[in-house]
Amino acid sequence: MMKVSKEQKHSKNSMNLVASSKSGPSSPPPLPTSTPPARIEMAPLTLEALYSEHFSFVYRLVARLGGPTIDPEDGTQEVFLVVARKLDTFDGTCQVSTWLYGITLNVVRGLRRYIRLRRLWELHIDPPESAQTVIQSIDRAEVMEAHRIAYGILDQLAPKKREAFILAEFEGLSCEEIAKICNTKPETVWSRLHYARKEFAERLAARKGKRS
Repeated sequence: MMKVSKEQKHSKNSMNLVASSKSGPSSPPPLPTSTPPARIEMAPLTLEALYSEHFSFVYRLVARLGGPTIDPEDGTQEVFLVVARKLDTFDGTCQVSTWLYGITLNVVRGLRRYIRLRRLWELHIDPPESAQTVIQSIDRAEVMEAHRIAYGILDQLAPKKREAFILAEFEGLSCEEIAKICNTKPETVWSRLHYARKEFAERLAARKGKRS
């Protein structure tokens, strides 16, 4: 019986592999029978759910952006009135909080403009005297004074600088997050924030210099 060497076996196996690759598979592989998973759709937003989950968030933002000139409760109610009108425009391309930031920012801008115009008409009217004397602790009075000074300086900044300063320093947002809210570039936000911080520090130092 004739023996077959290892080289001949290897050559024969190689020829068989080449022949099978040229001829191709005898039949195409079967198509998958499993159906793709169904697309999960988010439940539509409701005004009740947004109000319940985000009221405190919007209230805090209105209070910080508006300062002492805007009543935070009235401003928050105004925000949710706008939310109710624009609810069907939310397409889910951004977070709900980002969407609410933008609406709140526009509402506060409008309220501040309205207050400035109203003050122009009421300059000749003396403000009513308080009917009651409010007794505050020393700590509370100091906090209120610091709050008044801070917003007194912020009111002197340009609106876009003031908004960038408040969103960054009070809300802790990054330049990228502020840029999405204000519909601008992160570099623009960084520039506004840089000059706002510089101007705030200079005005605060000047105020302290006058008092000393």
